[in-house]
Amino acid sequence: MEGRLPLVSMSAIAWIIGTIVGLNRDKLFIGLIVIIAVILYNVLRLILSYIGIAITGKLIAVYRTISIMWECKILV
Repeated sequence: MEGRLPLVSMSAIAWIIGTIVGLNRDKLFIGLIVIIAVILYNVLRLILSYIGIAITGKLIAVYRTISIMWECKILV
């Protein structure tokens, strides 16, 4: 059961998002622009994180933790 719970959770989230997108597909042209912007933001943040690792000489695990904490603070 413990190994299946993440799969069930991800499937439920995908189903909910798919339902919402499906019901609003006529209104979501701007969504393509938002998706591209989010992808670019995440790629640039990842690249800048690894540049920060190279400059500071910190371990990758430490920098990933800092990056995740920073992202959580933005969402809150």
